[in-house]
This record gives sequence, C-alpha cells and structure tokens, in this order.
Amino acid sequence: NYRNTEQILSAAYGMIRDLDTAGMAARETEEEYVVPDKGLRQGGAPEVCRSSSTGAAFRDALEWIRVRLARGVPPDQIMVLGLSWDEMSRLDTWLDDAGVPAQVLGRRGQPGAVRLSTVHSSKGLDAECVLLLGAHRLDRYDETEARRLLYIAMTRARSEVCVAYHAESALMKALKDLATGSREAS
Repeated sequence: NYRNTEQILSAAYGMIRDLDTAGMAARETEEEYVVPDKGLRQGGAPEVCRSSSTGAAFRDALEWIRVRLARGVPPDQIMVLGLSWDEMSRLDTWLDDAGVPAQVLGRRGQPGAVRLSTVHSSKGLDAECVLLLGAHRLDRYDETEARRLLYIAMTRARSEVCVAYHAESALMKALKDLATGSREAS
C-alpha cells in the first residue's frame, strides 16, 4: 500500500479485522481491504478527538485545518469527511465565513480549496490530511457497515488522519483504544 502510513492502516484495519478474517467484508462490499503489513511508510498515529458539542466540533475542525495550512499543507490536500451532504454544506459555508477556502466536492467552486465530502462519496479519493467529522454518528449504522465506513474514511489519508466526535460512541472507544494502544485518554 503506497497511500497510507503503517500506523493509519493498522488502526483502520484493526476496526475491520474481524470482518475481514471472516471474509465477509470483501465479499459483501466487493472491496479488497489492505492489511497492515503492506503499509510501506511510517507516520504518526491516528488522532481520535472528542469535542464538547456540534459547535465546538466545527471550531475544532477549523483549528485543525488552520494548523495544517500553517505547516504548508496545500488546501486541496486537506479533506474533511462527514456522513451527510447537509453537514458538509453547513461546514462549507462556515469555513468560507472563517476565511478558509472550502469546496463541497461535485459542486462548482474554486480550485485549491479544502475538499469536503461524505464518506460514501470519498471512495477513490485521497489527501495528505483527512478529518472525519461527527464520527459518533457511525453508531447509527449496523456494526459491520459502521466499521466499513470508518475504514474507508481513515484510509483516504496519506499521512495524517483525525477522527472527531462529540457524543458517546462504542465505536469511537474501540478506535481510541486501538489508536492509543489501549491507554486511557487524558
């Protein structure tokens, strides 16, 4: 795998390992998952971040984006994923109002902007840095689908991924345990 770092791939694969082991995931979705020993690059561990509310999640997303822009990451190499087009449209407007050029994919807009998409529409896409917003909402899906969507979102990232949530979630607890090596979060 030339896209992801070993750390991103290991955490993402850890979320679907049981599905893949049973052979269900690849057959049901007609996708082939990449196992961690095929990750060729090293990098940082995935971030799993909790905000206090929806409003705080948008503010935290803005800060996360601004940090990467300040480090010199081109805006079009930052992708924010969500679970609904409505949320991505609201984020688009909010980021534009905050002075960060953003564009919901598939709409007319400016080139060189932070890309916004749903997880479902992100297959085949990638970016240096990916933020999954509102990941606790994955719990609305059955466990197999939720884990598959989380894997898809995380593996869009080439170097850095942050999975953000703001409500209790069994799936986020499992991911946080994987990403931090089962350490308790501070």
